[in-house]
Amino acid sequence: MAASGKKRVLVTGCSTGSVGAGLAREFHSRGFAVIATARSLSRLQDLATLGIQIEELDVTSSRSIEALRSKVSSLDILFNNAGGLDMKMIADTSLENWKSMFDQNFFSVVQVTQAFLPLLVESKGIIVNHTSLTPYFAFPGMGMYGSSKAALRQYTDTLRTEMYPFSVRVVELMTGVAGSNIVLKQMPEDAAGIIPPGSLYWPIKDNVQVFTGATVAKSATDPDTHARNVVSDLLDGGGWLGLGGWLGMYWGAVWFVERKEKKENTQPELKQQAVWCLGAMESLGMGCRSIVLFQ
Repeated sequence: MAASGKKRVLVTGCSTGSVGAGLAREFHSRGFAVIATARSLSRLQDLATLGIQIEELDVTSSRSIEALRSKVSSLDILFNNAGGLDMKMIADTSLENWKSMFDQNFFSVVQVTQAFLPLLVESKGIIVNHTSLTPYFAFPGMGMYGSSKAALRQYTDTLRTEMYPFSVRVVELMTGVAGSNIVLKQMPEDAAGIIPPGSLYWPIKDNVQVFTGATVAKSATDPDTHARNVVSDLLDGGGWLGLGGWLGMYWGAVWFVERKEKKENTQPELKQQAVWCLGAMESLGMGCRSIVLFQ
């Protein structure tokens, strides 16, 4: 518990316009003592004006993590939200690209969780790891991102099992489309944005279907709305809770593949895979927001 008697939550990745900022505001509105973090304090000033504690944190730096840990004496919820996106076709990537993506989306969570785990065991608290739907689907350009999130999924599942004897809840949040900085700033405008000249794919770049910031933003949930739904679900508790994610976009993908197969009678396996994806999502009872996995 915080000194004020309020439960304390630490949220990473709270830069202006992010899902993390929305989460920080929502927890604050519900009476939590919130610690909102980002790599630069200048990106957190809108939260500071609300009376939210802001702290500088580079989740890829052990020194930065240790500095923050020294300032926190108790913690009830750790929300590992920070992450990054680097869209490239696998053939165009380097080992350094892969290491950077895993540093941002996987090893960062491992480091932060390891640092604050003793406090969460003491409080019988909650750890939330923000993953993605991308590990379930093979999107062009999403190989590194999806792989890093798949690793985080496995880590989260194992941590949930290992923390059960200590009454620490471990939650996986799988978000579909929320209008965050990743969508608005880090996704390309078109396929050429992820396919450099000289790439194996350069001659066919105009025919490569990729997610772009503009197309994704059309179906994106407002970050504050998304945060409100997520916090409500988290605090209500429960088991497997499916709230949808990218369903409309998958429906479009299925329609496109079926149409192409009927016209050209080629690649029927793609149709089967896409239809299976849609069927799996329907069987999980998904609606229109995101998937939240609870213990």
